[in-house]
Amino acid sequence: MLSGRSTYKATAPAAPPMGLDAGKPNARDALLSGGVMLAFWGVAALGGWLAALFGPHGYETLSELGMARLIGWGFGALVGLFGLALGVDFARLTRRGWLDYQRRLNEWHDAAIDAYSSQGGQVVEEQSNEWELRADKPDEVWYFITAMHRASRQGDDAPWALRRVTEEGVWMGNRKLAINTNQARLMVDNLSTMGLIRGRTERHPGTWVPETLDDAAELYDKNAKRVL
Repeated sequence: MLSGRSTYKATAPAAPPMGLDAGKPNARDALLSGGVMLAFWGVAALGGWLAALFGPHGYETLSELGMARLIGWGFGALVGLFGLALGVDFARLTRRGWLDYQRRLNEWHDAAIDAYSSQGGQVVEEQSNEWELRADKPDEVWYFITAMHRASRQGDDAPWALRRVTEEGVWMGNRKLAINTNQARLMVDNLSTMGLIRGRTERHPGTWVPETLDDAAELYDKNAKRVL
């Protein structure tokens, strides 16, 4: 009786690596941003008002202003420019944050659509059974013979090669028959002894002898006692 395990796998588009609302500006953020920008514009307006208050009036020139008015005008101009620069920069950062969020959302939307389309809009479910083969079990030797015969009749070149059967396993329908290196070597040696494989050497895997599964069964029945 084969021993092993069953494996079930369902494949679906992966969930986003981060929440789609991460970084999304909300009403609170919008109000806060608006308040900060208004504060900066207010500073700019205050600076402009100070510059207008202390600056030249009518036909006055800067050289005609007293020291106090000149200092007041310069301070107002600096405050106005500072507030204006901060307001513009903050507005630019706020706009970029919103555009970055929209870009991330659009990119993930496109990726999700591609994944959905590639699977035909369905979840791909796979179920396989993996069983371990042993070379001293008659029924498991016959499983191996059947799999090798089908593969070789389908044009597969030397499906019994040790590296292939140990790394890829032996498939029969949705059943995967696994085998370790020692058991695989013994199994293939047994098949050679029973006459199922001809001309096998260390460098050449040999050729498959039976033309039909009935021929394979006849060789197995005739020679199984020599190795089992």
